[in-house]
Amino acid sequence: VERSGQLVSREEIASRLWGNGVHVDVESGVNTAVRKLRAALKDAADQPTFIETVPGKGYRFIGPVSESGQPQVAVKAHRGAPWYAAGIALGIVATIGVVYNAGFRPRGPVVQADSLTVVVLPFENLSSDPEQEYFSDGLMEETIAALGRVAPSSIRVIARTTSMAYKKTTKTASQIGGELGASHLIESTVRRDGESVRVTSKLIRVKDQVQVWGQTFARKPSDLVGVPQEIATAVARQIDSELSSLPRQSPRKSTRDSVAQDLYLKGRFYLYQRTPQAMQKSAEYFAAAIQKDSSYALAFAGLADTYILQSLITSVYSSQHENKLRLAIEKALALDPDLAEAHTAAGMASFFIDWNWPAAERSFRRAIELNPSYASARQFYAHLLASSLRHDEAIAEIQRAREIDPFSPMMQSFEGGVLVWARRYGEALPPLQKAIAIDPNFFPAHSVLGLLHQQTQKPDAAIKEYRNAYRLSGGNILQLANQGFLFGFTGRRTEAQEIIHTMNQIAESRFVPPVTFALVYAGLGENDTAFQWLEKAYQIRDIGLVLLTVDPKWDSLRSDKRFQSLLRRCGFLN
Repeated sequence: VERSGQLVSREEIASRLWGNGVHVDVESGVNTAVRKLRAALKDAADQPTFIETVPGKGYRFIGPVSESGQPQVAVKAHRGAPWYAAGIALGIVATIGVVYNAGFRPRGPVVQADSLTVVVLPFENLSSDPEQEYFSDGLMEETIAALGRVAPSSIRVIARTTSMAYKKTTKTASQIGGELGASHLIESTVRRDGESVRVTSKLIRVKDQVQVWGQTFARKPSDLVGVPQEIATAVARQIDSELSSLPRQSPRKSTRDSVAQDLYLKGRFYLYQRTPQAMQKSAEYFAAAIQKDSSYALAFAGLADTYILQSLITSVYSSQHENKLRLAIEKALALDPDLAEAHTAAGMASFFIDWNWPAAERSFRRAIELNPSYASARQFYAHLLASSLRHDEAIAEIQRAREIDPFSPMMQSFEGGVLVWARRYGEALPPLQKAIAIDPNFFPAHSVLGLLHQQTQKPDAAIKEYRNAYRLSGGNILQLANQGFLFGFTGRRTEAQEIIHTMNQIAESRFVPPVTFALVYAGLGENDTAFQWLEKAYQIRDIGLVLLTVDPKWDSLRSDKRFQSLLRRCGFLN
């Protein structure tokens, strides 16, 4: 406010908060400080009234200021006057800096100490049948989604992957809350016997471990669909007095068919496994749910997800599913225009398949508006921002996704990837190490770590990680091509040619994306052949071309007019 209308750099903010020579995570600290200021002011980053982001540089106060130098703010106070709340926020961040400078380090993940952060713990399956785990896991996921929608501006909800890390945990509410920066936990049990389902939920306040709300829902399976919404609304009203007048919201357009719901929950169960076999099962269950209930919007959105993710994970040529994908997205949005999952699927299709990046951005932003706690929407939006060379925005977005889902190896490894694409190599290693610590077999983390080693002149370490990624992925062709590129780039031409031979053999039995051949030839320095394969990739709209703008493996071709022409034809350059 002292510098109203002027740029204030991130370095100046860090210096004012912590002084010079203090060892803190400046990027995370400044992001947290500004986010809390915006929350206190009820401001929005995309359409700011008070705080404007200047990408790559800092921030500018753009709100009106009186002659006395005080900001002229007319907003509803959030637990006190907005500037009092903002002062508390800055105090928290400054205190974190002091703690770090004193040599202390948190044992768990570093997250913002948000007073309205909720963890929906895995629903405990009390049924005699262990096969009902998918059912209890599905109810947890539905409750997370409902809570994210019921009060998006007031409640931050930890995502599913991180919540699942506490399944069958013996940790106390205080321990979990401390690790995740949460103020409240939701604990639930599910007992399903025949045509009777009994769900018991209770809300625990972390600071004193007191149960502040509890309720039991005894329903038939066909009457259970509204329970997650009822839990979410009751919890929102309980933990934030501002929501006491919240009107009862109707649940998302789900299903009244218990068989369809069962099929949908099984589809979600397999979707999260992210293996080729599981993805196929997921698609089959979603399709079966739709056959039982053709008005099931969530099932259509889930089916769309499987078609897109199959293309990303298994390198299946996307046109095989394109018509089915578009129909699934259209049906999901027609049935429920306010479904964040459907808008995210639409954004992914526009980004990866249509190469219509403006449309993709609109869809991702709409999904985040509808449910700011939906980490997947933020992850793929970060991907779009990075490919658009908006690196600062991409890093900020993936960090938000990671804060929502800190125990997700995907969010940690993707943060590392976005940092590598931005050529910020020194910052990329910690999230990749965290991803592998969470799941040593998560192949994307090994792939990105290989890229980091490649870019920091550690070719042997890079090859080792690319091989790990290829093995752990079950034969993802891109991981093979990454090895071939680096062999060629470092002069190991015979080994690069062997990779090409192997890829040709694989192509006799299944689809091998043309962009992977182009990658190996680019590493060999055979640019004319590389461009021939890139042209083939363009003709079939190879999904891998979306990385042309950011992947450093293409750097040797960037000055070639043919490369610039390809970017323009794809629509990746204005």
